[in-house]
Amino acid sequence: TTGQELTIRDVHASAHAVAHSPNGQFVATGGLEGVKLWDAKTHELVHRWTMPGDVQSIGFTSGGERVAAASSKTRMTVWKVADGRELHSLPLAGDIGGLALSADGVQAVSSVHQTGRLDIWNLVSGANHLLRAGSDDALARGLVLHPSRNLIAAGMNVTIELWDLDRKELMATLRGHDELIEALAFNGDGSRLFSGDAGGVIKVWNWE
Repeated sequence: TTGQELTIRDVHASAHAVAHSPNGQFVATGGLEGVKLWDAKTHELVHRWTMPGDVQSIGFTSGGERVAAASSKTRMTVWKVADGRELHSLPLAGDIGGLALSADGVQAVSSVHQTGRLDIWNLVSGANHLLRAGSDDALARGLVLHPSRNLIAAGMNVTIELWDLDRKELMATLRGHDELIEALAFNGDGSRLFSGDAGGVIKVWNWE
């Protein structure tokens, strides 16, 4: 394919986060003006939600029913896509480092950039569980959920931590980078993990 450019132009705001709904119907963008939900086909604005601070992370649940966003003002908010209703506004323990939503759309995991704290959130009830306590020597960047298993990979300084969300325990720590981990991604079946650091080094892990 040649690749077709589809442009959603918002001249009044910069986009610092973007997410595409799994059902292909919507695109969500976030920045200093909050969160905007766009129709992916018509490019029309469907909903606009305000948030304090700069929106830095956005994600949809697997069916596209809910969208969650986290801002620099240490808040995570969850909305219902169908009617735009706010479902939860949840306090974070610091500036967001990463946000990932589970495949079943029930859980979200957030990381705090300055301390490496990890929290598990129930997107239905709003309840949270502390997965990893923060510390002064941890910087969290990059957070991704496995596509079929209930586990996450989280960048912590120059290492990658793999956490089992069912058992709520650390499975493994991957070492090999010399600079801060910036981005993480699993391949389609989750057998490989890709990581990128601040020095431009990309690594592929057969983590299983």
